[in-house]
Amino acid sequence: MSSEIDRDRDGELVELLEGLFFDAGELRRFTRGVDTDLYNELPNDMSLNELAFTLVGKATKRGLVDDEFFVALRQKRPKRRSDIDKVAALWSASGTDTAEQRQRYLHAIDVGYADRSTLTSIVTSTSEMDEIVTIDEVYVPPQLSLSTAAGTNTFYQTSSRTAAVPDDEGDAGSHQLLDWINFAQEAHKLFIITGEMGSGKTELMYRTYLELARSASDTNTAPLPLYIRARDLESGALDCGHLAQAAAGELFVDREGLYALLEDPNMHWVYLIDGLDEANAAVWRQVRVLAREPRYRATAVIVTSRPPGVIFRPNELVLSLPRWNRH
Repeated sequence: MSSEIDRDRDGELVELLEGLFFDAGELRRFTRGVDTDLYNELPNDMSLNELAFTLVGKATKRGLVDDEFFVALRQKRPKRRSDIDKVAALWSASGTDTAEQRQRYLHAIDVGYADRSTLTSIVTSTSEMDEIVTIDEVYVPPQLSLSTAAGTNTFYQTSSRTAAVPDDEGDAGSHQLLDWINFAQEAHKLFIITGEMGSGKTELMYRTYLELARSASDTNTAPLPLYIRARDLESGALDCGHLAQAAAGELFVDREGLYALLEDPNMHWVYLIDGLDEANAAVWRQVRVLAREPRYRATAVIVTSRPPGVIFRPNELVLSLPRWNRH
């Protein structure tokens, strides 16, 4: 996308906003319904032209100039629908196609994880010098086992539809997370990982996020991963806009592009919801809706929680992380 195209569409949107709103105060109030953080950032002492220009710049960087933005404008000024549609078409035409958007999203996860791995590096002392080793270089995926907590995994243990994950002796032993998902998702969509504080739940989720992204880069039909901190689901409805906003801050993925992918009916997802014990009970209900409702196109929903956290349902596969020990 060229900078000339960006200037054209930005300028058209600024001009449209100037024509739709009577003054800067009305335009600023409109932004409250678009995004409260954006509303709070906008100064009170700007002219209508200055505010429109500033709003477009900030909203573009946040990925907020999307279909929802133009829907809100049409609702505000229904008689100006044709003018709004013309500008909306400029933004739509300047976007990327789904395949490119998908690859950009997956690439952002890969780059973001690499940056995070570097920031969480370990300095090891040798006889000659200090050596920086990234988490990615030393991380060993943990082995998870079926939880033995009362009332868990009864469906797994009794259903003939559930594929076993055998170990060398033919029993369902300890396995890496993706192995559990590959073997057991015929009967389960919701996988609950329990572990004490410091057992590595978040690191496991980030690593799974990366591995699923790389798998999706290699295979166009593979589901896309979406990582969200559970507490970020507390403040909104379970729609594509809120899911994109909740997930966009992790590894700095593009909110507007992510929203388009979530809206695409051909995309399927593995939702990774981290820290469910830190969120309110309403988020638990939302997680179960993600796993149950076809409109979310979930291949699997993976959540982490300290035990016990909730009362688990029979068809929810509960896996335990081993206790963390310092050697």
